[in-house]
Amino acid sequence: MVLACDLSLPAGMFMPTILWGALLGSLFGFAARSLAAYMLDDPLAAANVAPGTYALVGSTAALAGVFRSSISLVVIMLEGTGHVGYLVPLLVGVAVVNPSILHSKPYILKPEA
Repeated sequence: MVLACDLSLPAGMFMPTILWGALLGSLFGFAARSLAAYMLDDPLAAANVAPGTYALVGSTAALAGVFRSSISLVVIMLEGTGHVGYLVPLLVGVAVVNPSILHSKPYILKPEA
């Protein structure tokens, strides 16, 4: 992310944000899958945990945190996947990230009171 911001190449921040969000989301998904296999002792229950869904939610949450967008970002990701079943996980991911990011760092465009 630092290289994407500091290099004088036309790379931008959009794709690196999607990349690291998807990487962290899929890492969490694989951890959830192995935890389900360990705790439930049922390989079929662990097979139902899809790390790709976690990657999609992670990339959407990362974009929501960096670019501070919410519903429009969820609509863009739903249009990109074409699967309406991802609506609730994406909304929950964005709903968790937005309040936490608004309180963690100041917004540049908001005037100080």
